[in-house]
Amino acid sequence: MVYKLGFIACIKCNGKILRETFKDGESVVRIPFTSEYEISMKNLETRSALVKISIDDVDVNDSQIIIKPNSTNVLEGFLKNFHVTNKFKFIEKTEQISNFRGDRIGDGLIRIEYTFEAPQPQITYGYHY
Repeated sequence: MVYKLGFIACIKCNGKILRETFKDGESVVRIPFTSEYEISMKNLETRSALVKISIDDVDVNDSQIIIKPNSTNVLEGFLKNFHVTNKFKFIEKTEQISNFRGDRIGDGLIRIEYTFEAPQPQITYGYHY
């Protein structure tokens, strides 16, 4: 689970939140091999958040995800036209898989990028008598 500036993201496997461990100054979440997982995101801000997710350097969604203020969104798989096509599944990288798709630097990484919408300007009226 990661919390930063009013945005929470966590990985769930079998309905349980997987906790992160810290190794060499980096946070690591360990997902069991051959298990399906989902990404849960919560926006605690009063502004909407625009989210972009990539797994193994492949974009998860063909369009961007908008999470409304104070709401939660759970993503179970790759999105195409706002429908889940393939569920997320963590598999062991075997020699056969390496020969088929090659070795990439982003293998095994889940990247969640988000930006909040610009704050609305506050209009104040001053009454002078």
